[in-house]
Amino acid sequence: MFFGMYIFNFNSKFYNKNFGGMIGYSGNWGHSYLLVSNFNQHLGIVEGDRDSATGQFVKTIPNGEEATATDDDFKQITPEVPFQHIRHFKITSDNNFKFGSSSADVIIGYQHNQRQEFGNPDDITIPDAWFNLQTLDYAVRWHLPYTHNWKTTIGVTGMYQTNENKAEEVLIPDYNLFDIGGFVFTQYSKNKLSLSGGFRYDTRHDAGDALNIDGAEKFAALNKNFSNISGSAGLSYEVTKSLALKANIARGFRAPNFAELASNGAHEGTNRYEIGNNNLKSEVSLQGDAGVELTSEHVSLERASG
Repeated sequence: MFFGMYIFNFNSKFYNKNFGGMIGYSGNWGHSYLLVSNFNQHLGIVEGDRDSATGQFVKTIPNGEEATATDDDFKQITPEVPFQHIRHFKITSDNNFKFGSSSADVIIGYQHNQRQEFGNPDDITIPDAWFNLQTLDYAVRWHLPYTHNWKTTIGVTGMYQTNENKAEEVLIPDYNLFDIGGFVFTQYSKNKLSLSGGFRYDTRHDAGDALNIDGAEKFAALNKNFSNISGSAGLSYEVTKSLALKANIARGFRAPNFAELASNGAHEGTNRYEIGNNNLKSEVSLQGDAGVELTSEHVSLERASG
């Protein structure tokens, strides 16, 4: 005989309304696609408060009072206060153009993300927090002709991003971000030897707005630039049809995001108060590894060290 117990978290409910689609055309010249998607979610925030006498979950009702959650409350999908409303719209133009033995990829995308938090039971139409984030990203890649066992791609990628706070509670400042990076990647293959490598240079500019509340500074104005070089090189040599030797070395970097640089406020989703550091620097990594790969009809073994 099996005995079980169901445990529910009050307000752990949500509902989504999403759509997406694609339209495009392809021919001998290449292709052009347009992709659109929209994500719309209402999501309850679990607080876990219980009645001290009965141990039952309680919910917040107008006038700042509380009431015991009923069975019907657990059957509904509409979240109670507090809850989040998240919307994410995305549109992307994906294009490839052929020019003889060369080709070019041109990709442009736009995203609009809105995250609202509602915590006032007396008026659930006015958000306490509203992050309005818009991003325009782009990528242009030129694939050069395959010549003398070499295959090379050069390109530029980057984005422009803005964030606007449209409610009283703010965790990160209004900001503008622009970054751009150029790269070269090449591959060489001949007989049993394969070589690959590339490098890129990236630069990012962050500009955050100052904010004073009741005479106290919440955010100082921020202007930061981050630039660095990353790259990798690797080789593979096929000793036999079943045995291959491989080695690789890579250098990378990551610029801090705005939450890490300038956040100052309570993050309800993590139940903590977050404070950023304007003096953060880029993170740089260096990795090297080498390995042996043995492959047969029924067995595959790989040994690597780094």
